Amino acid sequence: MAEIGTFLRWWALILGIGWLAWPISSRFMGNLPDRGYSASKALGLLLVGYVVWMLSVLGYLLVDRGGILVGIGAIAVLSALSSQRVGNGSSRPSLLRWGVRNWATVALIEAVFLISFGVWAYVRALNPEIIATEKPMEFAFLNAVAKSGSMPPHDPWLSGYSISYYYFGYVIMSALITITGVVPAVGFNLGIALLFGLASVGAFGVLLNLVLVRERAGPRLPDNTRGVARFLIPAGLASAYSVIAGNLNGLLEAVHQRGIGAAAFWSWLGIKWIDTGAVPSETWMPQRYLWWWQSSRVIRDIDLSGNPIALQPIGEFPFFSFLLGDMHPHVLALPFSFLCMMLALDVFLEARLSKGTQSGLSVPRLIYCSVVLGALGFLNMWDFPVYLFITVAAFFVGGRVAQLPRRTLWLRSGSLGASLLALGIVLYLPFYIGFRSQAGGLLPNPVFVTRLPQFLVMFWPVVVPTFAWVIWSAIASRQSLSWHTGLLTGPGVLGALVIVCVSLTAIIVALPEQGEAELLSGLLGDEDLRTAYSLVLRRRLVESPWANLSISAILLLIGAQLGARMKSYDSRNAGDNADSLRQFVLIIAGCGSVLVLIPDFVYIRDAFGVRLNTVFKLYYQAWVLWSIAGAYGAWRLCNQTGRLARIVFTCCLGLVIAGSMVYPTMALWTKTNGFQGTTYVSGKPIATLDGMAHLATSQPDDYNAIQWLSRNSRASDVIAEAVGGSYSQYARISTHTGIPTVMGWPGHELQWRGGFSQAAGREKDVETLYSTRSWSKALALLEKYSITYVYVGDLELATYPGLSVEKFGKNMATSYQDGKVTIYSNK
Repeated sequence: MAEIGTFLRWWALILGIGWLAWPISSRFMGNLPDRGYSASKALGLLLVGYVVWMLSVLGYLLVDRGGILVGIGAIAVLSALSSQRVGNGSSRPSLLRWGVRNWATVALIEAVFLISFGVWAYVRALNPEIIATEKPMEFAFLNAVAKSGSMPPHDPWLSGYSISYYYFGYVIMSALITITGVVPAVGFNLGIALLFGLASVGAFGVLLNLVLVRERAGPRLPDNTRGVARFLIPAGLASAYSVIAGNLNGLLEAVHQRGIGAAAFWSWLGIKWIDTGAVPSETWMPQRYLWWWQSSRVIRDIDLSGNPIALQPIGEFPFFSFLLGDMHPHVLALPFSFLCMMLALDVFLEARLSKGTQSGLSVPRLIYCSVVLGALGFLNMWDFPVYLFITVAAFFVGGRVAQLPRRTLWLRSGSLGASLLALGIVLYLPFYIGFRSQAGGLLPNPVFVTRLPQFLVMFWPVVVPTFAWVIWSAIASRQSLSWHTGLLTGPGVLGALVIVCVSLTAIIVALPEQGEAELLSGLLGDEDLRTAYSLVLRRRLVESPWANLSISAILLLIGAQLGARMKSYDSRNAGDNADSLRQFVLIIAGCGSVLVLIPDFVYIRDAFGVRLNTVFKLYYQAWVLWSIAGAYGAWRLCNQTGRLARIVFTCCLGLVIAGSMVYPTMALWTKTNGFQGTTYVSGKPIATLDGMAHLATSQPDDYNAIQWLSRNSRASDVIAEAVGGSYSQYARISTHTGIPTVMGWPGHELQWRGGFSQAAGREKDVETLYSTRSWSKALALLEKYSITYVYVGDLELATYPGLSVEKFGKNMATSYQDGKVTIYSNK
């Protein structure tokens, strides 16, 4: 019952922040039919987080309850100013009158958010443990932000340094935890549920606005339940595609478990664990341990010798991310991606009404766009250029609809792009100054290509309606297509990527002293260079060109439609309205297509040395973009095609949706222990949002010590604990308390900082600290790292068999002792 009250407090707070930010949303996204209401919650959280972070960086406040209240107050002032600005000389009704008139739409948006938030909070309560994968890292960051108080937050796994990662999302989540007084382990799971709810309502809002614009609803929305209901299905489909649908691997897992399908088929498909002949079974439910994990690894890279490489591409999609429960940057950024989509739609609608009289965005509007878009760089760096491009492209296409002179349009679009990029960096400059990355330029990918069957398994639910609508739309407008533009965006983009890949490969081969040569040779398997040439050509041209050619063909059709001659927009002409809106959706579909093509030819050089992370980040955004384009396309095809075509497509769409629901249904059952819960108390499964509750049973000594440290430690403290590998129990104390430790997971620090110079020698020093019998050596290390606590528990005793505790007991205060845990203090 107490956790239900906690959930309701979070819901009320988010509701209040959304209402508080709505005047700002309406001021700068007032061209949208819903006046930016569906985006107001995400916008409010972003603005509060930005104000608190920036004022803390400048030294004016701490990220505590008082500082957060100041941030909320600042947003209230901005909202008051925005309300006043809208009211002066505006023909739009006041927000209050608008809300009363459109109560059904407001209620629908709120219902989508509350239901999504509530349902996923319950799912998290059935699987709340903050263990495994990246969750310890994320929980460490969340606790470190709260523990630090000031910005930038200290790195919990490298004492003496600040976090060198995208930490803005953790600032926002920590602010919510702090202001509501929620225990961080509960706040972590509520945060995951909140992100699910915000992403769901964000996708819903994007489609709702697209449909309303397409139907020429304008500023007046349906003012009754029946009028709103007809927009519920397409907008709801966007939410389903975005955060609920799974890829086809779930269906394939069930079929394989049942024993259906020839061995040749499974071998041809080539997905790990189900690439051998199926054994007949009486159940459809997969029984393999962690079977649900495989849906994020359906893309399989094989070297030229025919062997799977060690580090396979990551192919996550939103539902998998939420099921996994990781609060990683790509998940933290997801709701704000939909916010940026709505921003781009508003820019498009504004531009198409310019009629040549507007030179670009006003200064306040430009700053607003820069704050929102720039936040993506701080949330998840990969998303910033994607939505920056979409926004500028939307402005360009809107200007074409307004029939601005070509030269003027190019200049304005270029100026807008440069301004948004520059301001998006300047407004978040304190983050960039201290940021270090593992990214080290571009590397060519001559060897690995995503095979068409695995591409379809990965993207089937979103790619079928998207591609079907693009093809149908091209056929419907075939007389006005611009094949010149189509050739540039289809074969042109593919050809450009081929040229870049070949050129980079040639440079690396010609300059073998470069470090990249070793990375390239690792992709070739056991083949020599001469043999590798013929094998690469065979793979690219004969065996697996079909995914690239299919995407290139779709890009050709998208470009041909984008380049078509447009009539000037006339608000009285519904046909012009629909035709111009189609161009905006085509931008989204085309951007997703380009993102999927890129990793087949180039990838970002990082600590992994392969395209693992590039596929992960770009495919994820492609899914998000195609989920919106696919939902819009499905709605159009189900309503505008002929009767027979509509019946056929509706049936096909039903099969696609049914196939995409197999994974969520079965995976939820598995992950939640049959909806009984995975946290056990007194031998019985329970539902709880406390992600640390399992520790009270499995590691009670550590759990009690963590509670004591959380109550008694200071922001300036440093703790020594055992050091070990990533994805393990090591760094458990710093993770659960936010107190920085000398060295956490070494591999992660290498990834975050692009090098190991800051962490060099620390692991050995910690071993010496625990193992040496010399107090002088131990004292020197205590002083070197400003260590205030030395933690000795089961893991330390097991990691350092020669551990000498006598020196600590004689020379340090015993601040805590319970069970097998002793904490020595050097304060």
